[in-house]
Order: sequence, then C-alpha cells, then structure tokens
Amino acid sequence: LYGSGPVASVAIAPIVEVLVEGSIGWALTGGSRTPLTENGTSIGSALSTAGFLHTLAVNGRVVEVSGAENIATRFLSGAPGARHMVKDENLLYIAAGAAGVVVLDVTLASEPRVRTTLPSISGAVNDVARSGNLLFVADDGGVRSYRLNESATPMLVGARSLPGGAARIAVLD
Repeated sequence: LYGSGPVASVAIAPIVEVLVEGSIGWALTGGSRTPLTENGTSIGSALSTAGFLHTLAVNGRVVEVSGAENIATRFLSGAPGARHMVKDENLLYIAAGAAGVVVLDVTLASEPRVRTTLPSISGAVNDVARSGNLLFVADDGGVRSYRLNESATPMLVGARSLPGGAARIAVLD
C-alpha cells in the first residue's frame, strides 16, 4: 500500500489488515513503519501510531480502502501494535500487542464496543486464529486456547509455553 507516487502521500496510519463480510468491512490501522525510498533505503526513523479499528461501508468488491465510507472509528487503547483479527458471529477478536486480545461487539456497525479484553499473559499478543468454538492466541510466551460462546468471556482451556514465544498461528480444519 505504501510505495512511490501519490500512494506514498497517504496520511493515514499503516493498514495492518482488512476483513470484509457482505457490505461491511473492518480495517486495522496503526503500529510502526520506517519511511523508505523506491529502492528500499530507509530515509528516516520509524513512525509509530496508535491502533484503530475502522468500520467501513463497502459496495461490491473492495479495491481500495480509501474509497470506502468510514462508518465508525474505534481507538484501541494501549494497542499501537494491533496485528490480526478474526470474526465469530458479531464479535471481532483482535491481537492487540501488549493490550492482549481486544474483543469487540460489532452487532451495530456504527458503534463497535469493547465487550472484554483477554490480558496478555506473556508479553505481546501477536496473532489470533479461530476454529469452531475455539480461539487460539499466539504471544511472546507461547500459545493459549479459549472456548467461545459458553459465557460472556472466553474461557481459557489450554496453554503451552514455547521457548521464544509464538509470532503467528494458523489452524488447519
């Protein structure tokens, strides 16, 4: 998304991920980036921005996020490094770095609200994945699994410490 020409002047934070379901989309922005020239040479120090979730109204296929109508913007407190999100029914689970896993209720697209936060146990939460009624969380200490949909708050059902932690997680169904 960030390159040469007009695109290089986009004044928003880095777009981390976009998730689209029907006519609604969600875009995670924030984190840090280092300005680069066309050949990849650094031209400055890293820029850091706060994490935000943007709710978007989209028509048909999303070709470019800047062309979508922004319905709502939600500040992700303490989450400058929001990294990944997964959706389960009306809930978004966001891997939000040191802020843990932020669980947002997106039943009303114009008013996403925090339902709960699963605190980070071992450093930054780097990734989330979902399979059936299980949520898997990768963090700097390893992997945790939570059972969903049994109570208002996901229930921790397993944890595995890994030397060096886990940066990414994927579930193969």
